[in-house]
Order: sequence, then C-alpha cells, then structure tokens
Amino acid sequence: MYRYCVSLAFFVAAAAGAAPAEVNEMLDSSADARTVLACHESYVKKFSAIRPALSATDVAIGAKAHCADEARIFEKNLRAGRMSNAAEAWLLPESIDRHIDKFNDYKFSYTVDLYLKSLIGEPQDDG
Repeated sequence: MYRYCVSLAFFVAAAAGAAPAEVNEMLDSSADARTVLACHESYVKKFSAIRPALSATDVAIGAKAHCADEARIFEKNLRAGRMSNAAEAWLLPESIDRHIDKFNDYKFSYTVDLYLKSLIGEPQDDG
C-alpha cells in the first residue's frame, strides 16, 4: 500500500510541473491566488524537516486546512469579480466554479510537488 501511495504521489507531482494555462492566467491576474500558493509553500517548508517523513498527501491535506482563510478570500474575491484582470469579471457562476476547481486541483498537486522536492533536496522553483 505504501509503495502505491508513493507512486501515486510521484505521478501527481509530475503532473504539477507546469500549471494549466487557465491556472497561469489566474495566477497572473490574482494576488489572492498567489497568496494561497505562498501559504502552501510556507506550510511545506515548515513540515518537510519532520522525520520520519510525512506522506505528501498528508502535507497537501494539512496545507489545505492551514491555508483555508487565504483560499476563502481568493474564492470570495473571484466570485465578486475583484480579480486584477477585468476580463474575468463577466464570468458566469459555472465558469467561476470551474476556475476554482482547477485551481484547487493545481494547488494540491503543487503542494505535493513542493514536498517531494523538499525530501530529495531539489531546489524550489519560484513559480
């Protein structure tokens, strides 16, 4: 079971290498989205030194809970049309839900990727 979880974590982390275009646009237009990812990165740094190592999934789930306030602010501002990119203001509620779902998927993978890189001592990307 452990081998399966590790393999799955590496697969998820590999998928996190590059953000989907829609997420990249969101990161470019939203300081709130960048704040959420910065919170996740801070959480990873805090817990990556714990030995024996925690599972990457546990860290990603913990980061989600720890950064919930930042995520709520991001979602609230997105729904209110307060993104820096004025083109996002016209989004329908279904489109906003899809944006949020994609961002949530990405931040989970992003967190797993950061954690696994920290375990092997790989330098962190700045973006």
